[in-house]
Amino acid sequence: MSLKQMPQKDLLSFLGDPYISGSDKVEVMQEIMRRQRAGQLVPSESEEINITGRRKKTRIATGNNSLNTQNQKNMSSSASLQERANQFMIKEAKVELKEAVSSYPDLKIEEGQRMDVMHSPETRKVILPLGLNKLQAAFNLIKQFQEEETPRTYNRTYENFFINDFLTAMQIMVPKFFGMLHVSNYDTNGRPASQDYIQFPSGFDDHGRVITQKGYIGSIKAPVWEDAIIDILPPGRLAIRAKMKFEADINSFLEEVERVIKKESIVRGTSVSIEVVKGGLMAKPILPRENKKIVLSEDVRRMINNLIIPSMKERSKTSLLFTGDFGTGKTETALRVGIEGQRRFSRTFFYLDNADLFPHLIPYIKNYQGAIVFIEDIDQIASGDRDTKMNDLLNSLDGNELKNVDCTFIFTTNNHDNIHPAMRRPGRIDQIVHFDYCNPDMIAKIFELHAVGMKGADAVDYAKAAADCPDKLQGAVVAEVARRAVRYANNLHDGEISTDRFLDAIASMRYHIEFMRKDQKKDHSMENVLGHLFYGALKKAFPNLEDTDFTNSPYAGLNN
Repeated sequence: MSLKQMPQKDLLSFLGDPYISGSDKVEVMQEIMRRQRAGQLVPSESEEINITGRRKKTRIATGNNSLNTQNQKNMSSSASLQERANQFMIKEAKVELKEAVSSYPDLKIEEGQRMDVMHSPETRKVILPLGLNKLQAAFNLIKQFQEEETPRTYNRTYENFFINDFLTAMQIMVPKFFGMLHVSNYDTNGRPASQDYIQFPSGFDDHGRVITQKGYIGSIKAPVWEDAIIDILPPGRLAIRAKMKFEADINSFLEEVERVIKKESIVRGTSVSIEVVKGGLMAKPILPRENKKIVLSEDVRRMINNLIIPSMKERSKTSLLFTGDFGTGKTETALRVGIEGQRRFSRTFFYLDNADLFPHLIPYIKNYQGAIVFIEDIDQIASGDRDTKMNDLLNSLDGNELKNVDCTFIFTTNNHDNIHPAMRRPGRIDQIVHFDYCNPDMIAKIFELHAVGMKGADAVDYAKAAADCPDKLQGAVVAEVARRAVRYANNLHDGEISTDRFLDAIASMRYHIEFMRKDQKKDHSMENVLGHLFYGALKKAFPNLEDTDFTNSPYAGLNN
């Protein structure tokens, strides 16, 4: 009777026969595995021989290629039938090899003699290195097989890429290599795995609404690598627990992940703000819109249109400082530069409304160049005493992370005198653009832009209205005057704009403008003065004192 015709119970008892040769037992194990793959094993209480040769009771299961044991606690506590067969065949092969070697007293097989035995997939033959006999080859094959079947963990961290791009790459790579997402209940350390999904923004639809995607965070199985375990961890790390025989395929997979992160980036070449999450950064797409009613002085207009925007076509690292009082157009102009750089030169535009985010972004810039980084109120981190935070900023600007990077940095400040001298030198600030108060021509132009299309707009004496305005007005204040004039015309004069409407608006804001310019009343009492002096001395002695909460203290205003 052939092995294919032999009943299942006879096959199992055949394994336990001590008079059956090891090679015959190997054939029996191969037949059992063939039946299991074909789904021909019958679930029953049957006997199996473990690798020590003793009998034990176990149930052979079908459909999942594994033996179900009563004491299974996690994925590492149970071995598949294939693994048990491997162990059994290794044991029998070693026994027969030892017996064969004993017949040749002069032949010694030692660890130091090891040479890798090659195999040819084309001819399905084992290729022996020159000078290696078949017994030595058998010894090496056993060692190679044992090593290749040994699991190890492969780790790869994709540093300084946004979570959006990492999760997008995994959405591409998992179906490509594994067909679908096979969730694992255990991680690469054998512990119960946590499964989670992260919602991340990926762009805008045709109506300007943010589009979000869902990225999986947790552990999955890789069926093509015999159910290897892959941990997908934020902000961008992969850990793969697999047998060493798949090492080449795994390294190729890990390299391709990085290529896909770069090639399929949904962040590069777009306009984004950033958020610190799960130890990394998430990019949040923005739709900055150019304000067509911003009016700049002739000098500033020339610098922006003829020098700064065109120069972004070339690769360079440039730092610009936009200075001026609040409302003079710094932010709107910086946004316009970012929009133009992204639209015309495909640069990645980062908008940071909080200067404290800048140190977090610095390591990422190299992966997303050419870039434009706009940081508002840089004096938040570049003024005062030269502390650890400022040193970190200065070192980052000068360091390897930004060396030869293709990026235009735009800093703004309302208080340029507060910028620390160490921040002012070329290389940290290369060009200063000063946004001054509006002159009469600029005011007239702003009024005219707001009145475009209204009844009576052509008859307005914009120069006369501008001449009636107080001195040293910011563009934002002039724009508010213009909006009031338009509102008065629409609500009180049937939508007809006139010079008087602008004069009315100026009159309605004249005292408010003076009020904005008045200094806050200071407390010059002895108690407050001494408190400030004492606080200043303590701050020098204890640099972290500024973080102290004085909310419920009589000295609540000391650290303001």
